[in-house]
Amino acid sequence: MNFVIPLLSHFAHQNKVGVIDEFIMWIFNEILDMFPGVNIYAKLYETTISNVLKSEAKNPIWMKQDIRGKDPVTHSYASVGNIILNIMPKYTFNRSIISLNFTSINKNTSCQVLDIEYEYNYISLSSSRRDEDNVSDFDKYESSLCKQDESLFVQSKMNCEDTMNRIDAIYGPYDKWKISFYNDRLTNENGVIINNFQKKLIFNMFFKEFRDTQSVYNINTEEYIKLMLAARKILLDHKMVCLPYIISGKAEKIVGRKSVNKKELIKMQSSPCYPMVMNKYRNEKVIKNILSTIATIISSDFTVIDYENRNIDGKKIETIPDIIIEEVLIYTLLV
Repeated sequence: MNFVIPLLSHFAHQNKVGVIDEFIMWIFNEILDMFPGVNIYAKLYETTISNVLKSEAKNPIWMKQDIRGKDPVTHSYASVGNIILNIMPKYTFNRSIISLNFTSINKNTSCQVLDIEYEYNYISLSSSRRDEDNVSDFDKYESSLCKQDESLFVQSKMNCEDTMNRIDAIYGPYDKWKISFYNDRLTNENGVIINNFQKKLIFNMFFKEFRDTQSVYNINTEEYIKLMLAARKILLDHKMVCLPYIISGKAEKIVGRKSVNKKELIKMQSSPCYPMVMNKYRNEKVIKNILSTIATIISSDFTVIDYENRNIDGKKIETIPDIIIEEVLIYTLLV
């Protein structure tokens, strides 16, 4: 990082690069990715979020940060960016760099949240005070409400971008060649990569991250693949052997079904996960969705897509009913 900073600065000046922080962060991410098996960004994020959550527990002012567009997660994300851009290049060998990180996190929290003046005040609306066009404060407020759909769209899109950055930080980063590989393998004869059945399984896993059910629909093709890979990692971390490859594989043929046979139903009801699912949701509709998901997977054809292990890439996934039933129940407990 220290070596490339003068070169990057000169290049940015000569080529009139607009947002210098984003440009430098883009190059720094390439440097951080040079160490396979070590997710430096995730380590920094975990350190930051733990400190920010401690601050939130002790300082009620955190409850008033929505109007600033801040919460512990977005502030942590910004603090990690600050460490990478401004603190890492100042590391000195054999010195306490961990203390330097902690000081940066605490100072950033102090300057951005705790020790700054609250800059937003309520403005009273008057129906008597009017401008030169005879428009009152209430008229202006009513007019702004007419643009609600547009503002909701902007809010939803910003939430989507912020959430994808957070997912990137926790489960990524994702190599551009890997994204391109999945894009090529997922594309069908009509040029479409998104399969509705897989999309439903993937989106269900991340609605809680987006904190609504609409923002996720603002993602593009590359971000969809990132969600697919993140979902696969989560399921693999829970020791699943079939569902991770189904959710991230190529759907060769989807046969939609709504129910399973009696033997499979008994198997599901005898699973130790079944009462946990019933206790969590207490909703007959959820059980119907589980049955439909199990039946569809068992009846459909999927092939593996694996960038790292080309020996299994392209092979058909054997959907063993007993395993699928257990893993779909565990998956339901995760969403």
